[in-house]
Amino acid sequence: MNKRLERGTWMAVVLLTAMAGGLSVWAAEPEAASEPASGEPAELNAALQGYFQKRLRVEVGLSDEQSERILPLARELVEARRNAQRTRAESVRLLRRGLEQGASDAELEEQLARLDRAEIEHGERDRSIMREIDEGLSIRQRVQLRFFMQRFRREMQDRIHELRKDLGPGEVPPRRAPRREAP
Repeated sequence: MNKRLERGTWMAVVLLTAMAGGLSVWAAEPEAASEPASGEPAELNAALQGYFQKRLRVEVGLSDEQSERILPLARELVEARRNAQRTRAESVRLLRRGLEQGASDAELEEQLARLDRAEIEHGERDRSIMREIDEGLSIRQRVQLRFFMQRFRREMQDRIHELRKDLGPGEVPPRRAPRREAP
């Protein structure tokens, strides 16, 4: 395997880990970004987390005090979002199976109501944590945070796209299973 492919594959794994983790990049310690990554998913995720945290601190202008307050909340937000994703995926899987196996309208309605309730609860939890994060930021930092999060996600998507273009036929970076449309 040539060096360019190795680097490209490594970067693809890092970027895909970031995309799959959402805001999980907030949870790292600053030192994690300075350590070389061996290619293990946890180490790659830690390296990306450190990168995100450094950019966040610079672009949003977080002080050490703000970082100490916000990072634990961000970890909580990440966990809440992961739980929401798991719950939603399970509910969608059950709905899909119900459709395929001929579940009754009552069974489908019950599962759909469960999905709707979970999405409302997770949305409320997400907003609650974001309010707590916002309490530790100035209004300018709050705005910068929103823009930074969008920009960072877009950059990761663009990098993934570029890495996929650079890889040769049959050399596709690892990725998650394609998502099916949700109900």
